Amino acid sequence: MKKRLLYNLTFLIVLNMTANAQTTPEKPSRWSLSLSAGPSFPTGTFASNDRLSSESGHARIGAGAELALTYWLNRRFGLVFAAAGQENAIGTFTSLPDPGFGNVTIENDPWKIARFLAGGTFSHPLSARLSFDIRALAGLLKTSIPGYTYHTNSGSGQSNVQSDGHAPGFSLPWTFAYEAGAGLQWQSPGRLFLRLDAAYTGADPRLHQEFTITVNGATTGTGTIEHKQPIGALQLGLGAGLRL
Repeated sequence: MKKRLLYNLTFLIVLNMTANAQTTPEKPSRWSLSLSAGPSFPTGTFASNDRLSSESGHARIGAGAELALTYWLNRRFGLVFAAAGQENAIGTFTSLPDPGFGNVTIENDPWKIARFLAGGTFSHPLSARLSFDIRALAGLLKTSIPGYTYHTNSGSGQSNVQSDGHAPGFSLPWTFAYEAGAGLQWQSPGRLFLRLDAAYTGADPRLHQEFTITVNGATTGTGTIEHKQPIGALQLGLGAGLRL
């Protein structure tokens, strides 16, 4: 009798544990990783083609990508750590032809920009699987003034002289950058999710460089190079992510 009672009690305990395991929902992961990419639209001075301004970036529509790691503090608020990059072409410029001096064609290297940012995000559910989120990030940006390849065509006929060369760009210092954006996220039944993002990023790198003029080993003077290069772009992205 006792053995039968002990057997029935053991059976009920195992059955109850199995039922609880089947009905208890899996706790969602606090970490998620996403990758998005899309067009990058330069704005403001960065997109300006004013050749009389040294701050004009002459940047064209390019492409960008961002890798984001998010730690969710709860279902609404999270911390974001992002690494992003973009490339914007500048284009080719040709001077007006001159009968005596010919013309010069300049083909610019593209803008190449890297950003490392961190900040916060807020998510609001729109339905069981669709959510809307906003985020604000800040960090560091690195870029360089692009170099260029030039082609000269001087004179005409027998006096025609052609030459080619490449002038390298110069690096700008690391500078403060910020990003403000919003997105839509669709969560699949599993850990995979899809994202649509739009974000504005801005920075204002400045160069301050002192130099010395030397002639025949003797210093004849000093000078300073000052350059300011505002950078602004609207980045659109379509991507996917995974709950870790």
